[in-house]
Amino acid sequence: MKERRRRRLARDESRDGDRRDLEVERGAPRSVADRDFLGSIVSGVDITEREHADEDLAASQDALLKAFRSIPVPLAVTRLSDGLLLEVNDQWVDLTGYSRDEAVGCTVIELKIYSVPSDREQLLTLLREKGVIRDLELPFRRRSGEERTAVVSAVQVTILGTECKILVARDITDKRKSEKQIIESRTRIRDLAARLIRLQDEERKRIAAELHDGLGQNLAIIRNHIAICLHQLSDQSVLREQLREMAETADSTIDEIREIAHNLRPYELDRLGLTGAMQSMIETVDSTSHISVDSHLNDAEGLLTKDAETSVYRIVQEALNNVIKHADATKATVSLQQVGHKVVVTVTDNGKGFDVSNRQGKNNFGLAGMAERARMLGATFQVRSSIDNGTEITLSIAQGEGENGEQDYGSSG
Repeated sequence: MKERRRRRLARDESRDGDRRDLEVERGAPRSVADRDFLGSIVSGVDITEREHADEDLAASQDALLKAFRSIPVPLAVTRLSDGLLLEVNDQWVDLTGYSRDEAVGCTVIELKIYSVPSDREQLLTLLREKGVIRDLELPFRRRSGEERTAVVSAVQVTILGTECKILVARDITDKRKSEKQIIESRTRIRDLAARLIRLQDEERKRIAAELHDGLGQNLAIIRNHIAICLHQLSDQSVLREQLREMAETADSTIDEIREIAHNLRPYELDRLGLTGAMQSMIETVDSTSHISVDSHLNDAEGLLTKDAETSVYRIVQEALNNVIKHADATKATVSLQQVGHKVVVTVTDNGKGFDVSNRQGKNNFGLAGMAERARMLGATFQVRSSIDNGTEITLSIAQGEGENGEQDYGSSG
């Protein structure tokens, strides 16, 4: 019977003192009958080169594994037959939320990574047909249950006789959300542009009608009175009556011109400032409509640029018009406050409210116009409302915002 053992020996007889690895084989002890043990035959094989090769191979494998795990894109190696995860890198761990210990040795089915289980079969079918897949967009599920979207590429390889799949993934969830938001924003801008064109046409028609029906009629009346006066110069009583009527018509014409001018540009802003102009508007709405309007206005003189003041005034004006036309409210409140370095304006009512998520509602265009004004000034615009609970509109704009006509794009919701 032979006994085998392996050990590291020093060759004392070597001139250079080189140390070698030997695999030693020692035969069974030999003895002569009735005599003491004489010894055994020992043989050795120099395995130094083989040992060094094994060490180099192990070092190469460690370096390769470290390189694989540090690649800056999510990578996974799975067994093709059942999806067993053989190795994953650090980026894959970050992408999925599973640790390496949790993932390696489990199948992708057990981890429920595919949001749609049939997607794995689709991927395998394409991989078998083509041998490689590039940029296949698939939903996936993180360890937390969060649904995300990835672009996946894969290649079929043979590793140590086993058919495997190397998969590369790139998370595009945020990109897709941004693209969706851009599309929605462009749609809103197109809708708003179309709305603005319609409003411009309507405004032109309104101004034309007011000029024709109001100013035109009044000027025609004044002309007729002048003609009568020219024919009745000798009759002082008739002359005085005609002049009185002309004066009344002229007063009415002046009022109409002021109304048209006010609708084009709120002259109170230049004369009274933002706070005074808002107070005048609130008093007018309170006295001429069925809505009781309270106000809490701080002095905002000098806090905002002229363009910003105009936008704030128009937003409040549109908000009050919405309350009058759509809210079925009996009371509204307008406030203007300085909060830190911002001017905050709110308009609230006790009306019927509406579903803010309904973009097709009849209030939508008015709200879209207000939001667009706010966005162009870098302000924030928020609408809070629910059925039977009234509506609150909040505008927050930094002091001095929009100076020199600049358009700083902020958030509006």
